[in-house]
Amino acid sequence: MSFGLIFELPAIWLCALPLGILLGFAASHQRRRGLPQPKIVALLFLRSLLLLTILFLAARPVLRSGRIIVGTKRPVVVLLDRSKSMSVQDADATRYQRASDFLRRRLRPALDAANLPVSQMVFDQTAEALDDARMASVKPEGKRTNLGASIEAALHGSQKPLAVVALTDGIANETADDPRVMSRLADSGVPFIGVGFGSDDGAPTIAVRHVDAPLTVSPKTSFNVSAELEMVRAQQTSICDLILFRDDQLLQKRALTLGTGSRTWIEKFSVSETAPGTHRYTMRLLAPESETLNQVRTEGSTSVRITEGDELRVLYVQGALTWDYKFISLAIRSDPVIQLTGMTRTSERSVFRQNVEAAGELLHGFPASLEELSRYRVVVLANVRPTDLSLDQQELLAQFCG
Repeated sequence: MSFGLIFELPAIWLCALPLGILLGFAASHQRRRGLPQPKIVALLFLRSLLLLTILFLAARPVLRSGRIIVGTKRPVVVLLDRSKSMSVQDADATRYQRASDFLRRRLRPALDAANLPVSQMVFDQTAEALDDARMASVKPEGKRTNLGASIEAALHGSQKPLAVVALTDGIANETADDPRVMSRLADSGVPFIGVGFGSDDGAPTIAVRHVDAPLTVSPKTSFNVSAELEMVRAQQTSICDLILFRDDQLLQKRALTLGTGSRTWIEKFSVSETAPGTHRYTMRLLAPESETLNQVRTEGSTSVRITEGDELRVLYVQGALTWDYKFISLAIRSDPVIQLTGMTRTSERSVFRQNVEAAGELLHGFPASLEELSRYRVVVLANVRPTDLSLDQQELLAQFCG
């Protein structure tokens, strides 16, 4: 492989001529002042060396190796959606065919003309890097779409990309990874460009949008675990099962008859627990494989804490030790319902806990799971910087509040 040095701003070297003339005038002036010849030569050499170094750096030298310019020419990652919704026919071609043609005939030639290296990936629920030969044999048959995970895969390369370009219809995309990936994308400073294909009507899909239940319930009290279901452009009637799991064990099951068209509706299961504890409820949609209806995000979960009494537990999180917690505790100490638990960050790896119920509660800092966080009804953040909570903890907090 050949190597060569090139300059991104070669016009800078045009400044060498006027600078050389100025150095000549300076040397002539020093000679008229009677400065010895050896000193004039030494000064001229040092000044010339300094100016040449400045010009060299200002011209932005880069080392070329093959097509990639080491250190500056970062690759542009192109993500091509191969999920099943891309097989929908729009006019005279499928969405996938239109996206492939756009990549082959317009986007790739433009990037090559700009001397930018290109990394190609196809994605559905996962992402895979492919060369031109294998890209031509890909068929849009992916059962799910996870654009967030594919962007994360693009950022995981050996070299940070110059930009990430996604060619997709944006239909039936799973969003669980989006907050974490978008935060990482923003931190990396890598531009993201989405190019859409297809109409706004969407591909025929059925999905569980989210699952809801009360955060806290008293024992022997009936409550509902509900799922919001969405159906888009269904073309024929079908039957599916909606199953409710409690801590991964089958609890209830219901058969649903899906009509045609588009709609959003709520399905509820009535549940009652006899003993205190925290349980995780999962709704799972089981629909038969269909060539005309895509299944995306087929399940969702939520946690419910079964607890005696009507206590209102508040988690008060501080970024540093202050008097605030003490004053709030004094203000509510006569209230039998509100129980205030404090967690104060005292250093990067240690926390100070106040009024905890168990020895292991908050031992490792802010809760790391929804089950731990569901002990509380309210979370207060006081003087907490965004960097004090990890991205996973921020996601968990957003899920708890939602």
